[in-house]
Order: sequence, then structure tokens, then C-alpha cells
Amino acid sequence: MNVDDIQNYEEELQKIENLLDECQEEIEQKTLHISNLLTQIGRLQQELGELTYKLQELEKNNKILIETFNTHERRYQEELNELSHKCQVLEKNNEILTHKLNQRLDTQEKRVEAIIEIALTEHENLFNDMDSLFRNTDGFSLENLLNYSPEYWLSK
Repeated sequence: MNVDDIQNYEEELQKIENLLDECQEEIEQKTLHISNLLTQIGRLQQELGELTYKLQELEKNNKILIETFNTHERRYQEELNELSHKCQVLEKNNEILTHKLNQRLDTQEKRVEAIIEIALTEHENLFNDMDSLFRNTDGFSLENLLNYSPEYWLSK
């Protein structure tokens, strides 16, 4: 081996040592970077766990709200159906009563019967009023005639 070969080996050895140092430095940087990434992954996994828990809670609440909404919706639909049925019954009754009312005075004979019925009712009311006045004999005594005014006597 000659001196040139040894110098070449030393130069090669120096280059290799430099490359090893650079690789060692790069490995340290990569290790630090990997450590930072692992820390971030751990933090993100923890956040993911917390968010998963929150999501499960929200899903439970959402399920409860949907069930409550569906319960209210069914109840309101039942009430609506019941009211709709009542409305239909009332509309039919109204049609029947309207038809009866329209037929009540549709002929002259029915109109005359209605007039007679009204006259008989008025006649009976007049008779009852007169009977009440005649039965109230207190109004005819001399003392009461002097003490009472005609308006008060008639109001009885």
C-alpha cells in the first residue's frame, strides 16, 4: 500500500464519517419529529375519544327528541282527527237544521200555522198577565192605592 492509497482511504473514511454524522443528525431530527407526531397523534386520539363521547350523547339526546316529537305528533294527529270528525258531524247537523228551517215556511199552510202558533202563544201570555193582575188584590185596597204609584203597582 502506498501513501496515496492511504490518503485516499483516509479521505474516504473522512467522507464516510461526515456522512455518518449527517445521518446521525438527520436521524435525531427525524426521531424528534416522530416524537412530536406521536404526541400529536395521542392528543388527537384523546380529542377523538372526547368527540366520540359527545357525539354519542348528542345521538342519545337526538333520539329522545325524535321520540318526544313523534309522541306529540301522534297525539296532535289524534286530536286533529277527533276534531275533524266532530266538525263533520256538526256540519251534517247544520245542513239538517238548515234544511228543516228552509222547509219550515216553504208553503203558505206552514206560514199560517206558524202565525197561529205565535198568536196562541201571545194570547196565552196576555191571559197570564191579566190573571196575575187580577189575583194581586192588594193593589185594590184604599191604603195601597194611596201609598203606591201606578208604575210600582203595574211592575208587580
